[in-house]
Amino acid sequence: MQENKYALSFTPILICSLAALFYVYDYFIQVSPAVMTHELMHRFHIGAAGLGILGSIFFYAYASMQIPAGMLLDKFNTRYLLSVAVFISGIGVLIFGMTNSFAVAGLSRFLVGFGSAFSFIGAIYLVSIWFPHRYFAFVAGLIQFAGCVGSIFGEVPLAHAVNHFGWRHTLFVIAIATFILSVLFWWIIRDKPQKITFSEKDKNINLSSWSIFKIPEVWIIACIGFLCWIPVASIGALWGVPYLMKVFHWTNTKAAGYCSLFWLSLGFASPVIGYLSEQFKTRKKPFYICFFAGIVGSLLLIFSVKLPLYMTIVALLLLGLAPAIQALTFGVAKDILPPSVFGTAAGFINMLPIIGGGLSQVMIGFILAALWNHKMHLGVPIYSLHDYQVAMLIMPLCLCLGLFLSYFYLPETHDSHTSDVY
Repeated sequence: MQENKYALSFTPILICSLAALFYVYDYFIQVSPAVMTHELMHRFHIGAAGLGILGSIFFYAYASMQIPAGMLLDKFNTRYLLSVAVFISGIGVLIFGMTNSFAVAGLSRFLVGFGSAFSFIGAIYLVSIWFPHRYFAFVAGLIQFAGCVGSIFGEVPLAHAVNHFGWRHTLFVIAIATFILSVLFWWIIRDKPQKITFSEKDKNINLSSWSIFKIPEVWIIACIGFLCWIPVASIGALWGVPYLMKVFHWTNTKAAGYCSLFWLSLGFASPVIGYLSEQFKTRKKPFYICFFAGIVGSLLLIFSVKLPLYMTIVALLLLGLAPAIQALTFGVAKDILPPSVFGTAAGFINMLPIIGGGLSQVMIGFILAALWNHKMHLGVPIYSLHDYQVAMLIMPLCLCLGLFLSYFYLPETHDSHTSDVY
């Protein structure tokens, strides 16, 4: 595909930056339960298993919409889709902040996940049509960085807001801000430029949306994304804060502050990895390095509780490198697929990590519940450090499998568009 003349003008930057703001919101609202675990367990009379289910509903809704969202982006106006998606997510936040029913809370989290399903692939899709191919991995990494900014705001600042204003009032303000964002999307977001030309090779490729599921490399890419994303849901989105509170006897605010190191590592590494991949014309080597770093970080985090605090800091920074390669999975997909099906492929590749997030949160919750010795404090179950350590072992196991798949099965495209796999 030839680089269109708008590629580096203000319009693409404005549109893609606004789309990235939706991803900031997505991460912010995704991790928000982590800083209000005690409030939610007390209000809805649930334990770790119930909290894991409540948190995972977001991921199931998000995951279930990834392929449909990708297909819709390939076929329909991006502005309409994203504006409505933001509005639906805001409705979910508003209901969640008002209800006293666990069932209604679960339904509202479903709405939030349903709308947020368009956030990342919407931004990635806009980047794919507004920017030249050579910038894709780097800009995708920047969008991942933007999401991590949302996660950081969803940790310490949100914890302060919850402690000061209460979780209900805080969610009400978030819902209003979401509705404003929906209006901005309707006003500013525009679909792809009309003057885009494709190479003869791209013109001759006429894949249907469903045909991508017959390509083994697409499944490998999606599975690697699934495995690298386990630490995000396990540590960043839900269990990291209560785990650090248990290990160090910290407040939720202080534990959230240290969890922000994980998000900082993930955020800063994402564009750097994309940039280095493009500079050195390699896709596979960053996967080896980041999976290995994540394995070391996860083991340190689980077993270094009697070591100095700086080892926990190192562990969180290393662990953040593993999911940083998720943005690069879209770069590999863009290398091997024609533009006409990229939205659908992006939806599928983004779906499996979200499913992994939901599964890991539920698995950790159920492992904690199975190991629980029935101790309670103020109506909230108390879990031991050993319980957390056993539950967290799913992280290094998944990352080891991701390293195996990356080494033996991930295609090396050298940051170039190729038709070899279709």
